[in-house]
Amino acid sequence: MSERVAILGAGKIGEALIAGLLSSGEHGPEDIVASDRRSERLAELSERFGIGTTQDNATGVQHGSLVVIAVKPQDIGELLGEVGTTISADQTIVSVAAGITTGAIEQRIDAPAAVVRVMPNAPMTVHEGIAGLAGGSHATEADLALAERLLGCVGATVRVPEHTMDAVTAVSGSGPAYF
Repeated sequence: MSERVAILGAGKIGEALIAGLLSSGEHGPEDIVASDRRSERLAELSERFGIGTTQDNATGVQHGSLVVIAVKPQDIGELLGEVGTTISADQTIVSVAAGITTGAIEQRIDAPAAVVRVMPNAPMTVHEGIAGLAGGSHATEADLALAERLLGCVGATVRVPEHTMDAVTAVSGSGPAYF
């Protein structure tokens, strides 16, 4: 995978993806940019991984052919308000925001970009996770395969119908963390 990756939201999931992408050997630090509101968090990630960082989500989106939305569900409206006009039809959007449907994201994006909804779980932080994924109305087989390769850096994936994603979130997403 040689896509340039923008990770919007540099929390635990964002950091796990950064570490996984770099350790896979398929990406170098120059292929990844992360955005976050907190400048101290960005400085920490830049120092640890050597990646590009920005506090401007729109700048992050312009960096990546693959854009990962890794913000908390309550922050996704604000984020999409910032980047909805910046995303292009040739980008693949992977969202790990729990409970947010592909349709809800597609409605906030001006271009008919491919959206893939993903629900990873806590073991991804040690590259042993499993993630359910479902494609939106514009997602092709290639987009789903791209999302699978992305998540393959931190574990395994399984494709599921989107209407089952809330159950995946409840069982797979929260179960390992509980135990």
